[in-house]
Amino acid sequence: MEIFKQLKKLGYKHYIDLTIEELDALPIDNIEKRIEYSLVIDWFREKHKLDIIISSNLLGYGFIIYQRYPPKNILDKREFQYYQEAREQAILKTIELCQKEK
Repeated sequence: MEIFKQLKKLGYKHYIDLTIEELDALPIDNIEKRIEYSLVIDWFREKHKLDIIISSNLLGYGFIIYQRYPPKNILDKREFQYYQEAREQAILKTIELCQKEK
């Protein structure tokens, strides 16, 4: 997946001292990728007023993308076995939503 390449097109500047290609190639549970994903989620909140909420229940993990202005849930998806999967899919879906806005 080329998540960071897509984020760059939206105006996101990555902070980890790796290239976009190196970041995209890292495993989903790599610490640098996890740090950068946290920064991405903060960036969506500040720049696009979209909150990503990762939740869990007995069946696994899911995510909610919440638009603050005007307030509404854009998407609520629950079907992931691992937290990292839910977070990555939530970021991908948020990228898709932001691309539609342009």
